[in-house]
Amino acid sequence: MPSFTRKIGVVVIGRNEGDRLIRSLDSIVNTACTVVYVDSGSTDGSCEVASGRGVEVVNLDMSVPFTAARARNAGFERLREKYPQLEYVQFVDGDCEVVEGWIEAACETLDTNPDVVAVCGWRRERYPQKSIYNRICDVEWQIGSVGNISSFGGDVMIRAGALATVGGYDSSVIAAEDDELSVRLRQAKGKILRINKDSTLHDANMHTLSQWWQRAKRCGYGYAQVSSLHGEPPERKFVKEVRRALIWGAIAPLGGLLLLPFTHGLSLIIFGRYPLAALRTIYHIRQQGFSWTDSVAWGLSCGVSVFPEALGVFKFQHDRLGKKQYQIIEYKSSQTPVLKGNRGQGTGNRSKQFNQLGGKSMGASNTNLKNDCDRCIHQTQTQKAISNPKSKIQNPKSYSSNPVTVGILGAGYISDYHFRALRLLPNVEVRAVCDLNSRLAQQFAQAKGIPNVYSDFDKMLSSEQLDVVHILTPPHVHFTNVTQAIAAGVDAFIEKPLCHKVSYCQQLREQSKTAGRAIAVSNNFLYFPVYEKLVSDLRSGRLGQIDQIDIVWNKELGQLKGGPFGAWVLQSPQNILFEVAPHSFVHLIHLLGQPDKIAVDVRDQLELPRGLEFYRRWEIRGWKNNTSIRLRFSFIDGYPEHYIHVRGTNAVARVDFENNTYVCQEHTPYLLDIDRYANVVASARDSVVQASGTLTSFVLSKMGLSKNSGPFPYSIARTVESFYNCRGGILDERIDPAISEAAVALAEWVAREANLPISERVVSVANQLADTPTPKSTVLVIGGTGFIGQALVRRLRQDGYGVRILARNPNSCPPELHSLGVEFAKGDFADVNAVEAALDGIRYVYHLARGNGKTWSDYLETDVKPTRQVAQLCLKHGIEKLFYASSIAIYYAGNNTSTITENTEPHQGIMRVAPYAKSKAENERSLLELHQKQGLPVTIFRPGIVLGRGGSPYHWGIAAWPYSSVCSLYGDGNNPLPIVLVDDVADAMVRAIKVPGIEGKSYNLTSTPCITANEYLDEFERQASIKLRRVPTSPRSSYIESLLKWAIKSIGRDPHAAFPSYADCEGRSFAAKFDSSKAKHELGWTPVQDRETIILEGIQIPVAEFFR
Repeated sequence: MPSFTRKIGVVVIGRNEGDRLIRSLDSIVNTACTVVYVDSGSTDGSCEVASGRGVEVVNLDMSVPFTAARARNAGFERLREKYPQLEYVQFVDGDCEVVEGWIEAACETLDTNPDVVAVCGWRRERYPQKSIYNRICDVEWQIGSVGNISSFGGDVMIRAGALATVGGYDSSVIAAEDDELSVRLRQAKGKILRINKDSTLHDANMHTLSQWWQRAKRCGYGYAQVSSLHGEPPERKFVKEVRRALIWGAIAPLGGLLLLPFTHGLSLIIFGRYPLAALRTIYHIRQQGFSWTDSVAWGLSCGVSVFPEALGVFKFQHDRLGKKQYQIIEYKSSQTPVLKGNRGQGTGNRSKQFNQLGGKSMGASNTNLKNDCDRCIHQTQTQKAISNPKSKIQNPKSYSSNPVTVGILGAGYISDYHFRALRLLPNVEVRAVCDLNSRLAQQFAQAKGIPNVYSDFDKMLSSEQLDVVHILTPPHVHFTNVTQAIAAGVDAFIEKPLCHKVSYCQQLREQSKTAGRAIAVSNNFLYFPVYEKLVSDLRSGRLGQIDQIDIVWNKELGQLKGGPFGAWVLQSPQNILFEVAPHSFVHLIHLLGQPDKIAVDVRDQLELPRGLEFYRRWEIRGWKNNTSIRLRFSFIDGYPEHYIHVRGTNAVARVDFENNTYVCQEHTPYLLDIDRYANVVASARDSVVQASGTLTSFVLSKMGLSKNSGPFPYSIARTVESFYNCRGGILDERIDPAISEAAVALAEWVAREANLPISERVVSVANQLADTPTPKSTVLVIGGTGFIGQALVRRLRQDGYGVRILARNPNSCPPELHSLGVEFAKGDFADVNAVEAALDGIRYVYHLARGNGKTWSDYLETDVKPTRQVAQLCLKHGIEKLFYASSIAIYYAGNNTSTITENTEPHQGIMRVAPYAKSKAENERSLLELHQKQGLPVTIFRPGIVLGRGGSPYHWGIAAWPYSSVCSLYGDGNNPLPIVLVDDVADAMVRAIKVPGIEGKSYNLTSTPCITANEYLDEFERQASIKLRRVPTSPRSSYIESLLKWAIKSIGRDPHAAFPSYADCEGRSFAAKFDSSKAKHELGWTPVQDRETIILEGIQIPVAEFFR
């Protein structure tokens, strides 16, 4: 009898395995190991057969849904109860028989390798010739490698102590439970080894397509379930499999079919991927020595399996969202004949559950699950680390047990990315947010669940026990903010740059060193994985000697069109070098270091309000030794580009940050023409693969299956993670203040070389405005700096009214308003105190402002609630008339309606899906209620599609504009539109002051329709000398697209996902007619109806202004 009699136990699990169980037990009962058979409700006499062979039987409690993991835990627990000194446990499925000599070989491997916690061998199929499906399984069992591996299958020998330490199998996992366990064993520093020896013979007993389909569906379910546990970095298990199943099993084929009518059949090209992928798999499997029959069977299986796998993924999501108990998906039938023998007495006890000591992570791949065709061809390659060892991000689990408390300074748009990044980190708690705009800070805190809000940074530092503060303020206040944080004993993570002056950077570095505080800078574009590939290739020498580096940033700067013109970046032409350009400067420093010499060209001067100047094009040329350098910046509207192009003597590489791709082209061993072809094909292939990955991440994030919502937020998350992993030690070079200081030094150098004069025009404009006479204000315009608001103010002043404008930042208002002699009150219409102060001496109020947000709750807080407060203040101050600007967006204007008048009710379908329209309708209801109950003297205007001077030609009432070069028409674009000129809207509003008895009434403001969307676009193109891409979009297509978006968001449990409204999609075409006769009759309003005048003032002039 072998010497290992009692140090090894065997757990066999099964149900109705028939003759397969007999073979399985007979292969191990003579090994002198202790054997436990766990039965899960067999009706074929399996328990009697096991008992008859001296095997202890555990009858699993089947009142609880079965999983193989639960059965294995029950068997292991029984072994440990009987033999506490048990060293190793061999797990075997009941449809497998152990190959002679395997137990001894596995035991010897564990004895001689103390760092190995699990050992497996090769599983083979007993009857591969019986069916094509058995043959597929046999190929699957032979794919893999010998040596250290990441995961094992169901037939494995594990150290009992290691298994107990990690808490055993996760009994909730219905498939891939072995790989889920593998992850936790490796996380506990154990190794998994495959030795080159057959371990078991498996009897798949699959003979029908439905069995194969159900097995593949279970694979998909397992992929999704385990990825929900172990998909986050560094494991990212099953993430690729889930993506592949969703893209090629659902999204791609459905998209191809749905796009069929719009692509004239071209979308069917998508389906060419399936035979090509199968052929590729067949070729590579054949190269590994498999027969043609096996290769074809495996290739076809991999190509088709994405469809049932996708169903499995969706089923898991359905079960998870419905909070249903996960249940195994069966694919086998019971084995016959029925076994005979005396019924043995099972224990009947429920297995004890293990304490879950190991953390759950996303997605370990079961080696017994079918791998996708790409994965079975290629071995996973570890990404090359950047040569600097500090660049490697450590495991977040190295955090201390004490929570890291964090405060956020600045509640602008970038704060949301930082907050999302912090939420991904373990043991980090965001305690407070601070912003000078207290309302903005309050909204941010409320949306994110942050408990404390401040408008004073010093107060936040003194009141909260913070470990870290994220400083997300403009560059010119970084020095003060970081100094405050260091003085308070708080580490600082600063949005780039460190400061806007080198001297300030140096002082901060010295202060942090003296105080022993960590400061780091968020240079997030250095953390793009595609950029890391470039760095790896450059530093490894793959690119050869570097000849040229081009770094390009061609992106529109939104503030140039609509402000706010008080933003720091616009106050001096050089400021852009410290606000946006550091992204590119830090890339140059990181790749090459400071250049030896530079030359700067600046072009395209733009005159901004308040006498400001801005230069929209910069070109910087330089040299570093023999390497040519060129940096280009263009801030005009156009196709966005952000890339780095590196030419070396061995290869050419390009990182495209906009599209999240990296391509490296280098010579092959082939002839020139073949070499060129190979490079083109390889580049295209790499781009498609990377683009598919980016799109998949986006879709999965919307479905709640991934937290990687895009390359930009992902880069910020990695940057933040890097800081928190190493803030107590040596910082990664990419966030170290030294590299940011070097980028600021380069910015100062560029500013000197540009030699731009400091303009004094701001002062002269201020002096000019100070001399403008301002009459006593009797009219308050809320929203007076907007498109309609400015036209209204002009008309009010033209008619002699004294006007006061409530504005958040009066200094950012257009000089034209100042020159009209108006008074400014600083404040926001949501600020009760500011509105009340602005009402002093006012007789008439125009409310043109609107809230902002994406959801109904956002609009309730930023629009509906403030509007009611404004109305109540008007009642309190005895305002004579209140005029509210609503919108025709509340109406259904599709084919199935009659003429729209002021009595037409808002459409409930539109209200359900369009929060902006719903807020307008709710405001109207609220204001009219106050009129009826408290006598609020309110009049409501509903302007149509408003065009005119100062407006953007890219009007969303004409078409949807996903990009400035692409317009998606509502329908075919041939319906006459309810257009009205902005000056006519202002005329109606001003006329209403002198018209008695209009309180409680509403007025549609549209001219006679005479221009279609296509005619508008024709004139737009002629005036701008451009060609727009027009995409007619039928209501049905728009509705289907909305349904797909809703489905994806619903899977991701987006609480704001509203079921689409067909009326909303169809009503945008403006097929209905609008009746504005009431305004014409009661107000004496005569809007321009001449087509040529509307074209001149509504299209030609705005286009000329926009493109000047």
